[in-house]
Amino acid sequence: MSERKTENLLERELKKNGFIDEDIHFQGTDDEEIKRCLPSKRSGKEGKGKPEHIIRLNGDAADILVTECKADKTFHTSSPDLSEFSDLKPVEYAEDGIIHYMKVLKKEFNVIGLAVSGTDTLEISTFKCLRGGTIERTQNKTILKREDYLSSLKNSSGYGTKSEEEIISFSRELHEYLRDNMEMSESLKPLIVSGILLGLMDTGFETSYRSLAKQDDLAEALYEGIKRTLRSKGVREEKLDAMLSNYGFIKTEIAVKENLMSIISKIYRHLFFALQPNSSIDILGHFYGEFLRYSGGDKKGLGIVLTPRHITELFADLACLDPNKSTVIDICAGTSGFLISAMAYMIAKAPNDSDAFERITKQGLIGIETNSMMFTLACANMIFRRDGKSNMFLGDCFNTTPQLAETLERLKPNVAMLNPPYSKKAKDKHELRFVKRALDLLQTNGIGIAIIPVGCLVNDSKEIVQIKKEILQDHTLKAVMSMPQQLFPKIGTVTAIAVFEAKKSHFRTVKDNNGIDQLIPRAETWFGYWRDDGFIMSKNKRVEREQGIWEKIKKEWLDSYFNQNVEKGKSWKHSVTYTDEWVAEAYMDIDYSELSKETFEKEVKKYLLYNLMLEVQGSELLSEENEDED
Repeated sequence: MSERKTENLLERELKKNGFIDEDIHFQGTDDEEIKRCLPSKRSGKEGKGKPEHIIRLNGDAADILVTECKADKTFHTSSPDLSEFSDLKPVEYAEDGIIHYMKVLKKEFNVIGLAVSGTDTLEISTFKCLRGGTIERTQNKTILKREDYLSSLKNSSGYGTKSEEEIISFSRELHEYLRDNMEMSESLKPLIVSGILLGLMDTGFETSYRSLAKQDDLAEALYEGIKRTLRSKGVREEKLDAMLSNYGFIKTEIAVKENLMSIISKIYRHLFFALQPNSSIDILGHFYGEFLRYSGGDKKGLGIVLTPRHITELFADLACLDPNKSTVIDICAGTSGFLISAMAYMIAKAPNDSDAFERITKQGLIGIETNSMMFTLACANMIFRRDGKSNMFLGDCFNTTPQLAETLERLKPNVAMLNPPYSKKAKDKHELRFVKRALDLLQTNGIGIAIIPVGCLVNDSKEIVQIKKEILQDHTLKAVMSMPQQLFPKIGTVTAIAVFEAKKSHFRTVKDNNGIDQLIPRAETWFGYWRDDGFIMSKNKRVEREQGIWEKIKKEWLDSYFNQNVEKGKSWKHSVTYTDEWVAEAYMDIDYSELSKETFEKEVKKYLLYNLMLEVQGSELLSEENEDED
């Protein structure tokens, strides 16, 4: 009973400083995320330990306050030099107990801990710890206001930071929750996550959603919050309607409504700091980009091929983007990976330059996407990166609407980046048709970079040769780089990067001995053998085989490309026309002197497996086309 008197005195002090009854959870909590962290104070005992009070300082964000009380001040602490590394006695002493709880809670939360003792006057010790950090003793000996505790946490070095591993871990955790608890389809997962992030960017929804007990009310409020955010970000009405139509399922899907509060709470706790106006430009977009990759970069997932981020960033390096001059267009924008990498590259080149930032986000990016859902994800992705969605267009890139034509004339794109969709013969949209279309939209001497299946570059069919001829008549093939065979492991397609100079013919015309015009390449094309990017397959995912190796390899690649190096086994230069193969392997000198029987047999097996894979892929594509026709 005397300990309860201590607790009552503490609660009285908390209320004097602005805390209300609804804030203060006594002897436990219904919050599952907190409960699963709590230990027992007695080693070897079953059940969860219970601090005297657990208080959410910041809604669902990862900032909490916990208390541990003892009636007798003699049992305030076991040692004047107590720390989390001491031999704690959490059952007997207040400070030992609060540190005991904080050691486990800090794995997922930023924690303020109060050790309190006394029944007449209170002795109070205050500790704080950021998630994953070290528990520190502060000088506070009294009860403070909520905002003071929050300031103490926020002013700590490292508050709000997320490591690459933490972002990836939460992306995976959230993806698994949506899959296992809600059985949500791959296509809806990125939509529900982007919708919640957009909704939480609206102050009205962010401050009120916890009070909405009814599922229908919460779903409706989220939908309206999304709408207000999009309008506040300047999304035009025609785009707004298209995007909102893709978020309508939030109000109709039963499984979504039943789990909506839980999903919002998870996202808010992990990403609250990234939703604030002064937060990092990278964290929210980085998280969403990682989540998109977990949501299926293949035909069974989003229905598109998501280009790995290190490759989209490589495109920006190859293009030598200028923050004051470059305007990048992607006519197959998908979820806007290339445009985001281009934006990040240019912003990094002009740090603290508000004029350059304004130009980049308002005039430096143009995206076209034909799929309404992809368009919605692309615009949301741009908003999470602090805009850049101003010149996103929903429609067919081969159909120049008046609005698109006006934008092209005004912004004059001089760089194109794209990963075109797989060819659909019935629709006459071969990958190279997209490449030509992108080049045709650029200014003279602009740079076009595309990553496309190797088959497009070596196929000698009449159709492909004709497209290649049309491209080279108007544009110059500057370079082709053969990429790693497992760059797209879920798809199995082997690719190459092709670099073009726009509106400058690949040929010059000369007359032969009979006076007949002949097309002669103006210059040699540089070919790179970039098969090893330092990544290997691990648990169905490509990871660096050793930390930092990609940066070293990228530097070697870029140095070789810009210097046009010719190095045996790595690069070559050759004059090519539209009837030639556009891959490094066709022109490189190969040293067979070191070829062993084992290596030869291994490569033959790989070749046979690759051909088998192509046959299976072809059958699947044919089956899908037949289904479409049905």
